[in-house]
Amino acid sequence: MRVKNNFVSCVVIGSFNPSILTSDFIIQECGLEFEGKAIREDRTPVVSRVEYPGFMFLADLDRLQIRETEIDDPGKSKVVDFLRIYLEKLPYTPLSKCGVNINVSISGTNEKDLIALLTERKRELFKILETRDFTIEATSQHQSKGDKFLKWNIVYVIQKEDVLGRLAITLKGESVYEVNHNYEVGRLEKNHSRLQIVTQDYPKAVKRYEQIIRAIF
Repeated sequence: MRVKNNFVSCVVIGSFNPSILTSDFIIQECGLEFEGKAIREDRTPVVSRVEYPGFMFLADLDRLQIRETEIDDPGKSKVVDFLRIYLEKLPYTPLSKCGVNINVSISGTNEKDLIALLTERKRELFKILETRDFTIEATSQHQSKGDKFLKWNIVYVIQKEDVLGRLAITLKGESVYEVNHNYEVGRLEKNHSRLQIVTQDYPKAVKRYEQIIRAIF
């Protein structure tokens, strides 16, 4: 099995003022550091986007996203710390949900074993995902030799942290899959401190992602 890291991103749902997102705010107010100056900065009344080498910040009226693309190890991604610092500068911003995505490409896996696990041996996922509740949806293409599975979406509940997990597995080529692992914390409008499940417990989330990838692929 070979794993190529595509990106790690944080997405926050809430009520934002996109005009706040500027390179000056990121550098001077937040004190974030990058290898080089901003390489792109676009701003309209409803959307702002700032890019640095390996990083992208995007804000609209309902969403803030920070993405890191040039990563060797998701566990060392800076996006969660960047998110924490950014939101600390805007303590009165209404928030409702926050999620983290770890997106990779995986090749060299046994396709038959993968399909068997996700179709015939689904009960094993309870142990792999460490959950008592999950749903799985499959997208397939009918062919003369049988159905070809193109995508699986798995949604599960992490009971201990009261967090929703999602695993999307998409066939991109011959035994090549794009995998996106997402975990989402909700009810932030009632309890802002739940954001710490993302900002402080990110290493735990990475460990969970790595265990799931090893077990499934």
